[in-house]
Amino acid sequence: MKTSIAITSASLEKLNKNARLFSYLSTSFTKMYADVSGDEMRLYYKGNKSLLSFKLLLEEEIQAPLCFSIDITKFLSAIKKMSEPSASLRMMLSENPSNITIYSPNSPDKITFSVNFFDRNSSEITSLLSFFTEKESLFTTGHMLEITQEILDFASITNTYMSTINKNNAIVIAPDKLMYADRTVIVKMFTPVSKTSFADIKLHKFILGFMEFITTESNKLVVSNDSSFVKWSSEIDPDFQVIMAIDPCVIGIPDQSDIDAITPEDNYREILEISPTSLMSAIEFFSGLFEASVWKPITFIWKNDVNAGTSNMILTYSHPSTEVEKEPTGYIIDGTIKSQGATFTLISDSIKTLLGKMAPDGKVHLIYNDIAADEAHGAGVVLKYYNTTNKLVFEAVLAKLTDS
Repeated sequence: MKTSIAITSASLEKLNKNARLFSYLSTSFTKMYADVSGDEMRLYYKGNKSLLSFKLLLEEEIQAPLCFSIDITKFLSAIKKMSEPSASLRMMLSENPSNITIYSPNSPDKITFSVNFFDRNSSEITSLLSFFTEKESLFTTGHMLEITQEILDFASITNTYMSTINKNNAIVIAPDKLMYADRTVIVKMFTPVSKTSFADIKLHKFILGFMEFITTESNKLVVSNDSSFVKWSSEIDPDFQVIMAIDPCVIGIPDQSDIDAITPEDNYREILEISPTSLMSAIEFFSGLFEASVWKPITFIWKNDVNAGTSNMILTYSHPSTEVEKEPTGYIIDGTIKSQGATFTLISDSIKTLLGKMAPDGKVHLIYNDIAADEAHGAGVVLKYYNTTNKLVFEAVLAKLTDS
């Protein structure tokens, strides 16, 4: 038996628009099913305890429902290759042999690949059709998060920090701030997330990446009662929806007392005040000059002439084959330390990542002291970013490198 269907041009456009989302999900979602009934073709993309549904409209109703699984990569690739602007796309479904042929009436080209058919009453299909209804009870007391540009910026920052070196794979969301920490950096971004209070939520980096694809259709993400699932649905097309399990999160945010123990005290510190643009320019000066370094270390050398009342900051990089020195422009140094100076080395990419999300007309405070990294209040350098209204937006603790 063979069945011919034609997907409308509007549905094809919607599918092609979301192809990158499907491709992103393919790293975790494993199987695609299609449920063709009446004048609709519903796609179900299945992951571990997760499911996405997506509706395509057909030009004509089919006589009998069909359910089958399909290779999502081949399906999207074939549709991209065979689609024509403002034209529907035809498919021929064959049950013997079990395959699908995608073709255009205006071209001799066609693509055929195998599918697996299922009875609509089989457990394989009924579990998909009932999935969203069965999961409703998980979200009765959940929390709705608005996906703001600030959250997307923070996700971009922390995605850079999340690596095989650092092991961490999540951020922590509180009602008034976003947080991330690993052994090299602690970052907080102060931004309102919700008007209601809730316990801190951990979001896996896979969920953060998913957010980047969905905000044009809805920026509302609901976290389940126990923070183990998230739910999203399009405000344009409610049939476009997803429930995803939050994978195990590896993240730990130090208590404030622990942070205070590794950072400069208020009564013994120096503050380098500089614009984000000037600091970025100084750090970019070193680009392409590091010698096979994982950390790309830059050493900050503060020289303080107590008698003259002057001080300056020089950024350096030293290697047996390369020496680089750069003094930033337009900076101010102020503080309470009376020593002749201090030296500390930081991971330059950690700083660049933060600077890339700062407005150029804000200000950066780099807070340091002359205490060794293995002593109390000496292990970390604090970076704070204030916007043009003098509101604190970012606060980070950067670990001093002892072996770069």
